Amino acid sequence: GRVIFASILLFISSGFWPLLAIGIGLIFPSARTLEFILWTWLGGLSLMTALLLIFAAQNNRLRAVRLRVGWLISGIRGGVPFFLTDIGAVGNLYFDRFLVSALLGLELTGVYIFFWSAANAMHTLVVYGVVHPLVPKLVRSANNKDANAFKSERNAIVREAVVWTALLSAALCVMIYFVVPLLGRPLLEQSMAIFWLILIATLLRMAADGVNFGLYAVRRDQAMAVVSLGGVAASAALNAVFIPLMGLTGAGLAYIAIAAAMSLRIIGRMCSSPCSRNSVCRSTIALATLDRKSTRLNSSH
Repeated sequence: GRVIFASILLFISSGFWPLLAIGIGLIFPSARTLEFILWTWLGGLSLMTALLLIFAAQNNRLRAVRLRVGWLISGIRGGVPFFLTDIGAVGNLYFDRFLVSALLGLELTGVYIFFWSAANAMHTLVVYGVVHPLVPKLVRSANNKDANAFKSERNAIVREAVVWTALLSAALCVMIYFVVPLLGRPLLEQSMAIFWLILIATLLRMAADGVNFGLYAVRRDQAMAVVSLGGVAASAALNAVFIPLMGLTGAGLAYIAIAAAMSLRIIGRMCSSPCSRNSVCRSTIALATLDRKSTRLNSSH
């Protein structure tokens, strides 16, 4: 339904166009320019907008498109944690490259961004193409305070994410080893170790994002914001220490450390006391004791 369509739009704007730019660049060396990358990015955004307009034009949906001031005002307070979470997520993703650029130079920054972009495309596909469409069922079970259904849906998300992550990771590894020699960039070939570090960090990011959807389902919005913003501060500190000491390897290790710490922190928020060791986890207890009268809008509607 609309959730899957929204995920497709997000993938087009965030994950599809980099793959297209890389593929065209491999075939046509003249396309390996910043200008072409920007045009490809613009093309991805234009395609997303066109598909959205086509969808909105069906069944006279455009008539319902208008500014709803009441919705905006009432949503500001509830949206603050999500806004802070997004700020933290963007900071976690992009802050390290500025430090790499400042401390190691643009050439090594290009190496880091190349491998990061390849791994991030896989992350976007798994999280928004596989996991995100399953979240409405998780939210529905949370709203219904059905602990067994919540556990079942959570396990289904984990299972799907693990399977697709394994398949796409294997495909990405094969692609990188075939593609890098074709680019004629010796520095990329000499820096393959950083690809493995970034891949490991990306897998940990997927784990963190997967558990984050559990926090979202049980309305732990403030916890999501705290973990996300804390990750930015930790990223700045670790990169400032690791990069001068170990160079590009230090940036990769810092990336792994932050992703692992955020995963553990989010799991801790879900599974902290008063959970017993044999219980499903605090998320299940939260479902049984949740007494908020307001319920989150079902994402599938």
